[in-house]
Amino acid sequence: MWIPAIGRIGVKLKEKVILLWTDQCPAADLDVWFELTHSDNTSCTTDRNSWIASIQQMHPATVILAERTFGIYSAASNGSTIFTPAQWQAGLETTIAAIDKDTKVAVIGDIVPFDESVPTCLASEPGAVQSCSVPDPNPNRAIFDTSERAAALAEQVPFVNAQKWLCTRICSPVIGQMIAYCDAFHISNSYATYLARVLQTSLKKVLA
Repeated sequence: MWIPAIGRIGVKLKEKVILLWTDQCPAADLDVWFELTHSDNTSCTTDRNSWIASIQQMHPATVILAERTFGIYSAASNGSTIFTPAQWQAGLETTIAAIDKDTKVAVIGDIVPFDESVPTCLASEPGAVQSCSVPDPNPNRAIFDTSERAAALAEQVPFVNAQKWLCTRICSPVIGQMIAYCDAFHISNSYATYLARVLQTSLKKVLA
């Protein structure tokens, strides 16, 4: 979801941007459950190892890690439980540590998820936009942004708190004149593009 912003930053800095991504596969080194097939998501582990191997081969100037942390279940529990904060922190530390020390790394923290798709809610409540908002943090949908922050601190890499661009005590579905989210978990392309400048400033330590 950050590609509209990161792509614009890449154009401005004349840098090539390469996306390494698999659906429902976090950057953190964790064995996850794939709800669609009701099985261990072994392709996630394979793909993550492939990403790290590609990074080691390419020797990029910068690696920016971002991931969804809500609703990711443990394969060890056969999909019955989510990970603990400590497990998530350790998994992300493992991934960061596997990246060559000559490559600068940064972590963009996860964002507060909504209880339902924002466009769907707004369509049903056109005269009451804030009825679609959620508190920060959302007690119904826990995320591991604090684990991500702790992992970044432990590995001495920058952490970008993206929630400050989206939430105060509540997370509003509309910011200014823009619908800020495209579903319950991702910001919209238009809002991501709008955030390009502040994201670049937040990443200045790894983009210099």
